[in-house]
Amino acid sequence: MCPTVFNGQLHVLGRNIDTNKDPFRMSISRGGMVPDRTVIEGPESILKRAFGPFFTKLAHNFQDGFIELMKYDHMTTRDYLREKIGLDFYSIWYMETVARLALSPSQTQLSSIFADYHFHQSASGLYDQSLSEAVLDAMDFEYPTTSGEEVQWYRVAGGTYQVIEKMEKRISTRPSLGARVTSIAYQSHESSQPMLIHVDGETQSRKYSAVFNTASLPCMRRMNIGPGTLRPGQQAAIQSVHYDASTKIAIKFKSAWWTRYCQIQGGQASTDLPIRTCVYPSPETNSEAPSRVLLCSYTWGQDAQQMASLIGSDTGGSELEQLLRHNLALLHQNYVDPLSGRPFGHEKMLRIIQDEYEEYHAYDWYSDPCASGAFSYFGPEQFRHFYPELVRPAANGHMFLVGEACSAHHAWISGSLDSAYRGLVQYLHKLIAEGRVAPHVLHELQASWGALDEIPGEVLEWQMYLTQMSMS
Repeated sequence: MCPTVFNGQLHVLGRNIDTNKDPFRMSISRGGMVPDRTVIEGPESILKRAFGPFFTKLAHNFQDGFIELMKYDHMTTRDYLREKIGLDFYSIWYMETVARLALSPSQTQLSSIFADYHFHQSASGLYDQSLSEAVLDAMDFEYPTTSGEEVQWYRVAGGTYQVIEKMEKRISTRPSLGARVTSIAYQSHESSQPMLIHVDGETQSRKYSAVFNTASLPCMRRMNIGPGTLRPGQQAAIQSVHYDASTKIAIKFKSAWWTRYCQIQGGQASTDLPIRTCVYPSPETNSEAPSRVLLCSYTWGQDAQQMASLIGSDTGGSELEQLLRHNLALLHQNYVDPLSGRPFGHEKMLRIIQDEYEEYHAYDWYSDPCASGAFSYFGPEQFRHFYPELVRPAANGHMFLVGEACSAHHAWISGSLDSAYRGLVQYLHKLIAEGRVAPHVLHELQASWGALDEIPGEVLEWQMYLTQMSMS
């Protein structure tokens, strides 16, 4: 069973926690600031009341549901919870802080992969971003099924990096690693290869018939983009789309002490301590020894910005190590010592963690020059105004923006794949219209990969038709 610590109160989910009885003493009647009615209803019920109608419409027909969601795209999550759901300031603060505690109906599937609880992961400050983003983010874990069956969850054996390696082996042309693109230009007078690309360190520019840009928007902003290459709305989006912060910190220990002393085998702990989220490795069925690596901190938003201040600094290393060990001890101090029959306590648990400690590795995506942000997390009205621009062809149909920011499913590999599929379909429509590719090629692709749910195929076809008309 995984621990939870909020407001200095430690509980173990599934053993001694009841969210309806305010175990974290946040209600007014128990000395806190949150109205009792909010705590009694609970975060899961409130979020389902707020987001549930959007979930249902999006699941029934994504395009129609998305249109309905866009009616509220001008609102932040905080605005919506205050104005439409009627929550006060401290109720919204409570939701932003502990909403992750809500039990998921898919907990059986999630428990071995993510956690025993996961309705809507939030972080300090995220409710100041768009409601649309929060709804789509939460829906990724609470997708309604028409059959009523639970959504099946899977993990990639050997880690997600296996996906990249397998994809690379299937393509005929090897990627050029370490080739940083510094400029992209569209040359309208060139008919066959109008796209001119300059790579840092190369004397000759590269020419292409089409470009699929997969760089993050902050990285693309640093490129020298020639005039007429991007639409004005695309330029505005590249400058202004909000990217969230995120950090991950893993510690390698001498042994899996959380299993030995706390009987924890997989799952996720949540807390308002600086580490925020701790993810335990799941048991491997084909492994003789349990993993000794603990993802002891996973943060987003303002929590990540504050944690990042200790990553990579001259003085932050030792302070970060102390913080991690101290927070882990607070998180696990109430587990019972089998020898004494009493809780370990902070001092003894801290000694255990210090004795088991070997090394840590921390990562801040905003400090990575190849990312310059963890993932897009749109602000108010950015879906309504920027998303339609990002999914339109650029450079008169010779350039396509793809990646998670250019999809409706931000922060996910699935969003990146959806956007790449969309860009390919757009380009095939162009080639078909020019008579360079037979229509059956697109039909065979769609028969193999399935229909593109995010944007109807006829819309993509019209986009390319209008692009062709603007060129004539």
